[in-house]
Amino acid sequence: MGGFGQSYHREAAVRAGYDEAALTSPSGEIAEGAITNIAFWDGTSLVWPSAPCLEGITMSLLETRLGSVRRPVTRAGLSGYRAALVTNSRSIAPVTSIDEVTYGVDEELMGRVLAAYDAVEWDAL
Repeated sequence: MGGFGQSYHREAAVRAGYDEAALTSPSGEIAEGAITNIAFWDGTSLVWPSAPCLEGITMSLLETRLGSVRRPVTRAGLSGYRAALVTNSRSIAPVTSIDEVTYGVDEELMGRVLAAYDAVEWDAL
């Protein structure tokens, strides 16, 4: 019934030196960020967590254009991914770390994702 929890956890993450908070279940399944959707690159597919989340506009536009998949993503399994990125209505950005797991910026992946986003036709008003 509002964004209090998301805002609270994001602000706590920022105070701790992070840019965003990952919202997870008690078992460690990742759902989304506080103000972003998150996706992971396994080397073959862009993987969106299958946990319940608010599907953002950018996520929805990219999901169908990149042949991505949804499956459970857990904190324990983060090191099994090559890269990660976040999306929201304002931007798409690479993720360089989640807790102690670090990711390199995959320039080829980011190029594909940004090209897919740029190829979306605008709605006529």
